Amino acid sequence: MQNENGDPDFSNQNKKEFEEDSNKNLSADWQIPNQNRLITNNMFFIIPSWSDLIGYDILGSYVHKEVSQILNDIIVFFGCIECSIQTEKGTIHMIFGLGNYYTKFGLKHGTELQQGKYIIDNKQLTCLVLSDFVYDYMATSSNITLQEDKDIIIAENVIKIPIDLSFKSEGQQTMIKGIIMRNVFIPNKDIILETMNNIKAYDTYDVENQGHFILTTHWDYYNKILVSNKLSKNINEKYTNSTAGIREIGYGADEFLQKLLSPIELKQIKEKIQNLKQIFSQITYDPMYPYSILQSASMHLKSDTLPLSMQEPIPTSGPIQKTSILFSAENRVHSLVGWPKEFERKEKPIVEKIESPIPIMYQSNLKNTQETSNNINTTQYQHQEPARDEKQFQLRMEKTEKVEVKSLPLPPRDNLENILDYVKNVIEQNFDMPSSGRAFGMARDNLAILYPVEHQKIKWELSHLQNIYEKKERFIGFSPKDKKEILEKIDGWIKNIEEERKLEQERIARELIERELKEKEKREWLEKNRLEKERMEHERIEKERRRQEQIEKQLKQREIAEKERKQKEALEKEKQELKAVKDQIKKENKRKKQEKKLQKKIKKLEKKKQKEQERLEKLKK
Repeated sequence: MQNENGDPDFSNQNKKEFEEDSNKNLSADWQIPNQNRLITNNMFFIIPSWSDLIGYDILGSYVHKEVSQILNDIIVFFGCIECSIQTEKGTIHMIFGLGNYYTKFGLKHGTELQQGKYIIDNKQLTCLVLSDFVYDYMATSSNITLQEDKDIIIAENVIKIPIDLSFKSEGQQTMIKGIIMRNVFIPNKDIILETMNNIKAYDTYDVENQGHFILTTHWDYYNKILVSNKLSKNINEKYTNSTAGIREIGYGADEFLQKLLSPIELKQIKEKIQNLKQIFSQITYDPMYPYSILQSASMHLKSDTLPLSMQEPIPTSGPIQKTSILFSAENRVHSLVGWPKEFERKEKPIVEKIESPIPIMYQSNLKNTQETSNNINTTQYQHQEPARDEKQFQLRMEKTEKVEVKSLPLPPRDNLENILDYVKNVIEQNFDMPSSGRAFGMARDNLAILYPVEHQKIKWELSHLQNIYEKKERFIGFSPKDKKEILEKIDGWIKNIEEERKLEQERIARELIERELKEKEKREWLEKNRLEKERMEHERIEKERRRQEQIEKQLKQREIAEKERKQKEALEKEKQELKAVKDQIKKENKRKKQEKKLQKKIKKLEKKKQKEQERLEKLKK
């Protein structure tokens, strides 16, 4: 469904329709793999031109206007994890990380082209999905430099640089830095720095809240960007606005990934991307020296995966047909998938140039121009054959001579050189042509026994000579011309064999040196890894020791505090008990005083009573 301007309209209803189509397109044959096929691959990955790679599928649109010219559509990607998954339609290769689809383009029927102005747009990416035919087209593109290096690729359609180059020697690293700066960072400096600024922004590449942004060439979603349903609840929903070079941007990323990867794998990918975002948001680098981005990142992104140059090559019967880009695609390094007709490649569209106004010419200049034009005469050139050499050549003597018929000696069976020397001796000793033909045949038979596969051309030539001369008339020898030609031919064989043997020895020596160098580099890499692991283990142990010391210190402090608390509580208890005793004594003393007072009152009352009785008694008397 499209809006009135012809662009996709991603309302809620359309989003629902797009999701239903996505579920239909993802066939039931796509099964989640039983094993975790994710491989850590920390790399700097660039596709110099997306349109060149996929064959100018579409120019696209922007703000409801058609794009007329794409000047730049580069993909800059910091990858952290990869996988290759087999589906019913073929193999797809997936790279996860932090990416940027950068486009610079002009609009049709606009004024930008006339004024020399162009529009720049950026789309953040967290996943690249490359179908097997796109990957193979990329992997077979011509190398620009570093043709012999398996780990670093700088080709026409792809650039791949491992972030961690510690397995290379210092001399190699110095050379590689210079090549990468000249061919990668300097031409794309502004774009790479802009990508870094986008990564450092707080609200970008938030997989937890925004989901994945997938640029895919899958057969069902060719040249489309799939986004998560989470984006509809996010302020970045404007991401779904169309852009140059992309056929469509729509929802369906969650369903796409869930059909291919297990929940554990999706969780692992999310954690890897979050970690990568945190690292690249915090690293420091010199904008004037962009290579410092990789140098800073390599301190945090040490790779545990053995580099391709140190891995054992996959055996094959033929030459290697393409470059190894991904670790997970090594099982397809000797296979190629052709470009399907349904996604027919197109040439880069030619934009009509704006004609410049005719310059105004003054009268004097116009007159001089006309006079010059009238004075020009067209000269007719005729082909002339080169002069023949004046020397006169005479034909060689081709007259044959009669020779005696002699018994042929048996040809040797030890090696190629002696067999060819035997043929030369037969020619030089003037055997008749039928006998020489049989010698050619016996030499060919012995060569076939010694070398069943090698030297097919020599065996064919000997058979050809046998067929020619074995049928000739007996007692007739070779003419001087034939003898010279055959001897020159045999000498040429011997010379070629010596050169091939020399080249083979040089190749074996070179391979031996390369193998020793690779083994040395591998040992150095393993030693570096061992030392790094030992260092990290030492740091871990030291950190654990410090943590234990801190815990023990805290425990001691707690014990001392607890002891002090108990002492304070005991003292407080003693004070309270002492106070209680004092209060009790006071109460007792008060009671005794009250008893004394009471006794005194009693005594007074008794005395008073006694006196009263005495007075009564006196009155009675």
